[in-house]
Amino acid sequence: MIDAASAGRYIGLAAALLFVLRGGAVVATLGSGASGGSFVPQVSLGAIAGGGFAAFAPSTGSLFPIVGMAAFLAAANATPIAGAVFVAEATGAAGYVIPGLVAPAAAYVVSGARTMSGHQRPSRRT
Repeated sequence: MIDAASAGRYIGLAAALLFVLRGGAVVATLGSGASGGSFVPQVSLGAIAGGGFAAFAPSTGSLFPIVGMAAFLAAANATPIAGAVFVAEATGAAGYVIPGLVAPAAAYVVSGARTMSGHQRPSRRT
């Protein structure tokens, strides 16, 4: 799914439909208390959203899916640096580092103090 989104196979309505279906599956799984990870769903939703955004703002390569993955990681976990490090580790390309810093920072600001993990401490002081 992530490879297909990075290759530009999910665009427009297909990306929107896949995003809604994948998001619904994640919500149903986590909401029911079932065991399951949250990293891969975050990454796949970010790739799909980035691939869908690429239909409106074309770019070369897989910039938007990669940056979308970093932004979703930062927003869901309230960890903007982790999203930026993910981009650097996953791509190794210098051209993705600056967008990989900006998108997670913006996603973190928009999402606020919310996080998917109820056990995450807001700071070291608490």
